[in-house]
Amino acid sequence: MRDFAIQARLTDAEADDVVQETAIATARHLPEKRYNPKVCGFKAWLFNQASWRVKDQFKKRKKESAWRADRPGQSLSPPAFDRIARRGHYISTSCG
Repeated sequence: MRDFAIQARLTDAEADDVVQETAIATARHLPEKRYNPKVCGFKAWLFNQASWRVKDQFKKRKKESAWRADRPGQSLSPPAFDRIARRGHYISTSCG
């Protein structure tokens, strides 16, 4: 999961945050999750959770850099993110 975040071009600290936030969310939501491998495998569900956290990190980075004058107009969400996630089959549209 950390490698997934790093491949999405997050910093080491941001990737660590993604892992931690995903683990916390998983622990909270796992009792509610009804595991049905025909609908969505656990790994796909887990990486779907992580992909949302990666996107949250880009939003957070964008907010934090909005006040910086040294990086105007820099793209903070690389277009490669979705391509990386889909290539690894981590994101599934049927996983919630």
